[in-house]
Amino acid sequence: MLDQAEVATDVMFCSRACLGAILPDLTAHAATAFSAEDVFRFLGRKLHGGFGGEATHPRRCHPEGWRVKHTITRNSIKVYDRASVLRVETTINNPREFRVLRVVRTDEGPCRRWCPMGKSVENTWRFHQVGAAANRRYLNALGAAP
Repeated sequence: MLDQAEVATDVMFCSRACLGAILPDLTAHAATAFSAEDVFRFLGRKLHGGFGGEATHPRRCHPEGWRVKHTITRNSIKVYDRASVLRVETTINNPREFRVLRVVRTDEGPCRRWCPMGKSVENTWRFHQVGAAANRRYLNALGAAP
């Protein structure tokens, strides 16, 4: 059983100085330009009127560097720097927010349906697929930073 899954994507820079030159613009853009609707889109979901959770977007400076984290119902996507690496990381704590294609037995026989994803190890491939797609969408959106 998986309690938490993290999928990270690293963007390597030739030096810390190169990353440091654009990092303030990237973190400012990530903290101010992305709405809750954008975070839903990064995580592959649609914002709907029945959503009862909370969306947060804190930006913090740690001794190691800057971090911007977007959280929706215990699932999060964040961007931070380590040395000369910019890392985007998706953390899935509530997999039921996502869907997985399963074979379901019905009265008409077996058929495929999109069902809520559970914490089973058999969904490891789907955790990775959801996380990698979220990281890719987030990095593409960061590309719009000035």
